[in-house]
Amino acid sequence: MEPTPLASYNRLWSFFKPFAVLYLHSRAWRGREDKKRLRERYGHYAQERPKGQLFWLHAVSVGESIAALNLATCLREIQPDLNILITTNTHTAARRIAEQGDSVILHGYQPLDHPQWVARFLDHWQPNHAIMLESDFWPNLICATAARGIPLCFASAQLSDNAYQAWQKRVHLARTIFSTPQDIFAVDTHQADKFKNLADGKGKKPRILIGGSLKFNPASLIPNAAMEGMLAD
Repeated sequence: MEPTPLASYNRLWSFFKPFAVLYLHSRAWRGREDKKRLRERYGHYAQERPKGQLFWLHAVSVGESIAALNLATCLREIQPDLNILITTNTHTAARRIAEQGDSVILHGYQPLDHPQWVARFLDHWQPNHAIMLESDFWPNLICATAARGIPLCFASAQLSDNAYQAWQKRVHLARTIFSTPQDIFAVDTHQADKFKNLADGKGKKPRILIGGSLKFNPASLIPNAAMEGMLAD
C-alpha cells in the first residue's frame, strides 16, 4: 500500500528529529530561543490548563500575535469567560502577548512539528477550538488537531506566491492539509482562489470565505456568524 502524504512527511521527521534538537539548542545558545522555556518546543508546558473552554490561536511572530490579540479581544466580547491560548515561535511575540497583561490570555511556544511533540501539546492543553492565523501551516499540528475532533479554522489566511508554488509541488500533502479545516477565512478573493486550488480533490472540503486581514484592520474584526457558531458549539 502506498504511504499517505502525512506518513511520508513523518518518515522525514524520524530522520531529522536528532538534528532538529541540535538546531533548537543552537538557536537557544545564540539567543534566538527562550532557554528557560525550551521544553515547550517539545510539548512540555509548566503552565496548567485553565478550567473551562480554551480557544487556541496559533500565530508566528509579532505581526501575527497582534492579529491574535485583536481576535482574542473580539472573541471575549462574545464570551467573557473564555480562556485563550496564543502560541508563537519568537521571543518578541511572547513579550508582546505578555505586555497586554490579561491573565486569561495565555502564551505558549509552538511545539516543533514532530508527531510526538504535537501530541504532547494537545494532551496538555486540550483546546476546545483552534484557529491558525496568517500563513503558518504545519501538517502534524493541523491534522492531529482535526483528528481529535477539535473544530479548526484558518483565519486571516494568506500565502505568498512562493509558498503557494511550493505547495503546488506537493499536491497530495497540500490537499491533506488544506482540506482539513472546517472554514478558511482568506484575506481576499485572490487568496481564496489559492486555498480552493490547494484543497481541490475528492471528499470533504472546507468552506472558504473572505474575512479580510486581522492584522491591519481591527475595526473589521467583529466575528461573523460562522465564528459565533464555533463559540456556541
